[in-house]
Amino acid sequence: MSQTLKSFLLHLRNNYITKLGSSSRLKIAIGNESADFDSVVSAIGYAYCDYISGHQDGYIVPVINVNRPDLKMRRDIVFALQKFDIDDDLLFFKEDLEEWSGRSVSIEAVLVDHNVISRSIKEFVGSISSVIDHHKDEGLYLDATPRIVKTTGSCSSLVFNYWQEKLGNNPSLNPIVPLLLGAVLIDTSNYQYKVETPDIEALERYKMYPTYIERNRYYEELKTAKDDIKGLSIIEILRKDYKQFVFTKNNTKITIGIASIVKSMDWLYNEYNGSQNFEDGCLQFLNSKDIDILLLMTAWSDENGFNRELVAIPKPEFAKLSNTLINQVNDKLELKPVSNGNIKRASLDSSPTLAFKQLNTQASRKQVAPYIEEAFKNLN
Repeated sequence: MSQTLKSFLLHLRNNYITKLGSSSRLKIAIGNESADFDSVVSAIGYAYCDYISGHQDGYIVPVINVNRPDLKMRRDIVFALQKFDIDDDLLFFKEDLEEWSGRSVSIEAVLVDHNVISRSIKEFVGSISSVIDHHKDEGLYLDATPRIVKTTGSCSSLVFNYWQEKLGNNPSLNPIVPLLLGAVLIDTSNYQYKVETPDIEALERYKMYPTYIERNRYYEELKTAKDDIKGLSIIEILRKDYKQFVFTKNNTKITIGIASIVKSMDWLYNEYNGSQNFEDGCLQFLNSKDIDILLLMTAWSDENGFNRELVAIPKPEFAKLSNTLINQVNDKLELKPVSNGNIKRASLDSSPTLAFKQLNTQASRKQVAPYIEEAFKNLN
């Protein structure tokens, strides 16, 4: 079988997976629950590179950490997969993971783009064998090999650097280069934002392969696709790039969901028939997820540059705590309350919404979540 990415995925789908039995062992590579571009292609890239390395103890199956219907909301990923002739019916999703687990298949996982397994899939995975990530190191799975947790703009850079160092200038790496390149372009805004040494090293390595493509146009294509959320429902917009966190202190815990959104609140309110209708949709989402506080992190660019907003929507009984936590992170995020324009407090007294301009535009969810956790644990 020729060593191409598509042939690898075809083999997994049509041959390898069909032979799984109740006593089978299966190794997967899986990204975090937001299933953004970086998570998806890092999982695919890790699994494919392991395949071309010639491991004889079975293949690694890349799994996307959402249900199959949710892929269509991630239009940047769909665009890139189609651009490089990868059909989404060749991919594997959470439903597949559940089905394998239901057949008593023993599942071992490689975690990419996170270093704590998502609660939504924890019950299906028996062990963690490897970790490559660029988030805060939670100090778990210390025996994993490799275990690479390092600050970078994109996890994809760590994945490619790891395998390129092991495989050398292997021509079979060609198919994965443009996908991994796409992840770092999105995550660093075309190497203009949060660029770290591993990202630069990866870029220089990508340039050695004939499948490297001119990055400025490619970035604009990906950004256009990612920013296209028109036609999605409110719930779909919230689910599109969502992570959920449980923070604990002594015997107390709080569950917080953070949805990253590529448009301003002004755009969202105008698109979805006003602030009340949009916030009603957010409350519906909050209750369906059974979370205590929903944070919306908007990010977009306009003639004034790069902008961020932070909006906190709590359950009624968590309104006071929501205020306290926001006050605790105010200085780090440089929050400016919004009282004019389309962004305003929700009219529902039972669920007061706090809305802010976030002047510290460098702080993404990767920073905000640990800030909120620290604030919660420091409460008296």
